Order: sequence, then C-alpha cells, then structure tokens
Amino acid sequence: LSECIRSALSAVVSRRRRWDRCRPVLLAGADGEQHVLPLYALGAALAEVSQPSVLLGAAVPSRALYDAADRLNPGVIFLWSQLPDTARRADLPVIGHNQHHGAPTLVRGGPGWPPPTTGRVSNLIAAVDACTTPPPSLTQPVLPQPDPGQRRT
Repeated sequence: LSECIRSALSAVVSRRRRWDRCRPVLLAGADGEQHVLPLYALGAALAEVSQPSVLLGAAVPSRALYDAADRLNPGVIFLWSQLPDTARRADLPVIGHNQHHGAPTLVRGGPGWPPPTTGRVSNLIAAVDACTTPPPSLTQPVLPQPDPGQRRT
C-alpha cells in the first residue's frame, strides 16, 4: 500500500516540476529515519503550489544533507523525524550563505521533534506554509515610525 501511495504522490511531483521559479525545498529524513511517506506527501503538496522540491529520501546522513544543500542551494531544508531517537541523532549541519542567496531556512517536521523545537511544524498545511512563505524579514518592509510629535492628517 505504501508503495502505491508513494507512486501516486511521485506522479504529481513529476507532472508539476518547475525549476525556473525559485529555489527548491530540500526534503530529507533525519539520519536513521526510515519513515518517508510524509516527505512524498509534502513533495506532492509543494508541487501543487508550483514550489520545486528535491527528495533525498530516508536516513540522510548529516554530511550528505550538507553536501546536497551546498550543491542545490535550497531556500528551505525540511527534515523529517518520526521518532525521538532519530531527532536526537540528527546532527544538523550549519549551512552557510550562498554568494547570491542567504542560508536556507530549516523546517523540522514529524512527531520525533520535541514540542519546543524551533522551526517545528505539526501538520501538512503548516509544512507547506513554512516551505513556501519567505521569512518575515524578506516579506515585511521596515516602515519608518511616525514622529510622535507629528500630527496625522
């Protein structure tokens, strides 16, 4: 059953793949993580909103994740952990800034991450939103504060 679902989700991604629009989202299972069906679902959901993604698969070692990020220059890295053990073992690399783009945003998904984890999402809608919404610093221009002594007209 899992293979049938994975094939159907992969077909959605392949029909909608666009690379010219924006930086891709890198989808990976934490080191030791074997559960990847949620990554296929996220890849298909991202394809539906024309956001390109690259699925690295299950149990991606930290060094391989770093190397893929260096080569592909993703805007977001989505790291899945189903179990607390794989979240604990995830040695997250520090991804540097690309000369033309900033460092990617790290989004953590799955029940393996403890609740206070920064960048953690708990459902598919939140994951799609986190992977497609630029950080607030890029979307909200800083407006000058009005002078308190100045009257509004």
